[in-house]
Amino acid sequence: MNPLDRKSSKTTIDPLIKWKCRLSLNSMPTMRSVGIGLVSYFACTALGLAAADFKIRYNQKFPCLEVMDSNAVKITDVTEGAKGETVTSGKSSLNISFIKNSSGQPEVTLREAKSPLSEMEIEAFGLSVGMKPEGTVLVRFGADNKPKFEMDRTGGSRFLMADLGNLDTAAGKEVASAGAPSKNLIRCRERLADWIGNKGGWSNRSGKILMTEGGDLVQVGELPETKIEVSQAFTAGAKITVGTHSLLFQSGAGVFHLALPGTTFSLGKLEAGSPDLKVELDAGTIQTWIAAPLVAPRSTLIGLGQGEVARSQDGCFQISRPSDPNAGATLTTISGKVVVAQESGGAELVTVSGEKSWGSSGGGAKDLASNSPEKSSLLALQKLGRNSALLDIARDGVKACPEAAEEIVSTAVKANPDLTQQIAEQCLAANPNVLEAIRIGSGVKNLKLSQEQQAKVVALDSLNQRLAKVAMDGIDLEMKLGQVLMVEGDCTLDGKKEKILVGQVLAPNDKIATGKNGRILVGMSPGVVLSVEPGSIATLEKMNAEISNGELQSRTAVVNQENGLVVMNIAPWKKEKTDVRVKTADGESVAQGTIFAVSFAGGKMMTTVTRGSVGSRDSSGKMVSIAAGQQGAPGA
Repeated sequence: MNPLDRKSSKTTIDPLIKWKCRLSLNSMPTMRSVGIGLVSYFACTALGLAAADFKIRYNQKFPCLEVMDSNAVKITDVTEGAKGETVTSGKSSLNISFIKNSSGQPEVTLREAKSPLSEMEIEAFGLSVGMKPEGTVLVRFGADNKPKFEMDRTGGSRFLMADLGNLDTAAGKEVASAGAPSKNLIRCRERLADWIGNKGGWSNRSGKILMTEGGDLVQVGELPETKIEVSQAFTAGAKITVGTHSLLFQSGAGVFHLALPGTTFSLGKLEAGSPDLKVELDAGTIQTWIAAPLVAPRSTLIGLGQGEVARSQDGCFQISRPSDPNAGATLTTISGKVVVAQESGGAELVTVSGEKSWGSSGGGAKDLASNSPEKSSLLALQKLGRNSALLDIARDGVKACPEAAEEIVSTAVKANPDLTQQIAEQCLAANPNVLEAIRIGSGVKNLKLSQEQQAKVVALDSLNQRLAKVAMDGIDLEMKLGQVLMVEGDCTLDGKKEKILVGQVLAPNDKIATGKNGRILVGMSPGVVLSVEPGSIATLEKMNAEISNGELQSRTAVVNQENGLVVMNIAPWKKEKTDVRVKTADGESVAQGTIFAVSFAGGKMMTTVTRGSVGSRDSSGKMVSIAAGQQGAPGA
C-alpha cells in the first residue's frame, strides 16, 4: 500500500506532513526528525498542501477570539457579541460569530469560508477543520471550557486532524456525534443569547404581531376583514382595527408599538429599501418604545393626520388622535427625542424630548407630571415589549426547530422564570406536536393540548397506521379514483342519511360530512389519500390521474374544506407532476409529496406539516412555505 495514496489507505499523512512542515521536531531524535522533515517538505511541495488559512484561539482573559493567518500572525480579535464579522487573509475570508449562551459559555459559529481552493483549512481550538463556502461549524464550550464541535450535514465541513499541539491542547476535547444545528436553531440560540445579555434578540420581521387577545381585525386591499393571530406579520397596505384589548406589534426590529383598545391604524412603506414600516394613526392611541437607538437611515415614523408626522430614533412616547379628522393629535414623551414635522417637505414644527406633553392645537411642550398615568403606562410598555420578545423567540424556535424544543423552552424559562406558564402555553399553541418536550423544558407538568390541538396531533400520528391497515404503503395504480378505503363512525354524503361504505366510489363534487366520532379515508388519486377527521365537512372537487404503460405520469387531487380538519398523505412519487391542494375560504395549501393537516374554523385556516413541505397561499395570492414540523396560516 502506498502511504501517499489517500484512497487506498485508512489513515492520512496530513498530520505527519503538516506537523513536520511546521518544524515541530523537538520530540524526535535529530536524524529521524530531519529525515522525516525532509520527506514531509517534499511531500508538501508535491501535493500542493499549505498551512491553514486561519488559526483561531480562545482567549479567556479578555475574552475574545484571536484570529491569525497561516503564519500565526494575528489578524484581529473578534470580541464577544460579534455576529457575522468577516475576517480576511489574502484571498481568503471567513465569517465568525462569537456569543455567550444562556449558561454564560462561549459559542462560536464559522460560516462562509471562501478561499481560492475548493476547501478552506481552519485550525480552531486544537482541531483542524475543512470548510467549503456552504459549510457551517458550531463550537460550543462547556463549563470546563472544553470545546465541542458540531458539523453541518450538508458535507460543507469536515474534520481533518486533531491534537495540532501548536495552539491549544486538544486533550479532553469532544467531537459531537450529532449533526450540526440547523441555521434556524443557530439563529434562535443567538436571539436568546442577545435577549439574556440585554442586547436585543428582536425579530427582524416588520409588521409582526407580538401580542393579541383576540378580537383584532385586519383588512388588506379589497379583501374582507380577518382575525389577527399572534406571530402573523403584515406589510404595507394592512389596515388594523384593535378590539377590546390592546395589541402589541413591531414596525421594525426593536421598535415596539402598543395600540390601545378601539384604535385604528394602517401600515405603509417608510422609504424605498427600508425594512421598517410607517404607522398611520387614524384614531385612538398608540404607544411606542424604541428599545435601542436606531442608526440612520433607520427611524420610526407615525402619521398624525393633517399632513404631519412624528419621527424618532430613540424615544418612548404616546400619540393620541381623536376620531374627528379636523382635531389635532397629542404627544407625550418620557425619554428620547420626537420631532413633529410636515410630511411634505420635512419642515420641523416642534421637537419634544424628556418628560413632556404637547398638543398640535397650539402652544409649546409642557412638563409631564411625575405621577401621570401616561408615564406609568409607557414604563410598563418597556417591560411588556421585552417580555413579549422572549415569548416571540420561544414561539419561533419551537416552530422552526422542533428537534430542539426542550432546549429552547428551558433556556427561555431560565431567562425569565416569571413567564414560565406563558412560555409553555404559547409554545404549545405554536407547535402542539412537541408537547412532551415543552413539558420537560418548562417544568409545567399539567400542560395539556386543547381539543382542537389533540385532534390534529392524533390525526397526523395515526394516519400512517390506518393506511397500513388498508395496504396503502405504495402507489396502487388499480385503485379507483374516489374509492373509500376506511369508514369509522358517522359519515354521510351530500346530507343523505345513507351510510358511506368501504369500497364505495365517490365522484367529483361529492360532499363528505363526519360526525363527532366519524372518520373516512378516500383514495383521491394514486398514492394520494384524504382523511376527513371528526366533525368536518369537505368536498372532493377534483380527482384524476394519467397512467401510461402501467406507469404513473401525473395526478391531481383538490379538496374544498368548509370546516373541521382534514389530513392529506401524498406518496413522494412524480412530485413535479403532482398537484394536490386543500382549499378553504381563507386560502389554499399546495403540496407534492408530504403529509399535512389543514384545520379550518372561525374563518381561519391553519396548515401543519409532518413530512416534506407545503405552500400555503392566502386569498390575495401571497404564498408562504411551511416545512416539516411547522404550522402556519396562509400567506403569513
